[in-house]
Amino acid sequence: MFVPWSRNVLTLSRLVSYDLRFFCFCEAIPVDVYPIHHKNLIFNLITDYDLSFKEVRAILDDLLDRGAFKDQEAEDAEVGRFFDLEIENVQYVIDVNGYEVVVYRRTELS
Repeated sequence: MFVPWSRNVLTLSRLVSYDLRFFCFCEAIPVDVYPIHHKNLIFNLITDYDLSFKEVRAILDDLLDRGAFKDQEAEDAEVGRFFDLEIENVQYVIDVNGYEVVVYRRTELS
């Protein structure tokens, strides 16, 4: 039985939008991958922004506090989770998939 508001449909639509966003992001702007060791964990930070170590540590600490790196369900392994973070008058749009952290947007708030 097909239920349009079921979890599978939401997961599929999120997967499609994630793939398109990631594809467009990678095609338009060259990004760098930075392996980061923080709190005895290894993260891959993917971004085109020039972030300071203080910013990177603040982002990772905030994500760890939110439980962003907890084990994902098997059906959600291909899909990242988006987070909006506001740290020291800067807003970040972050995608987390496993231990990969993609910084899509960095906006200074005034």
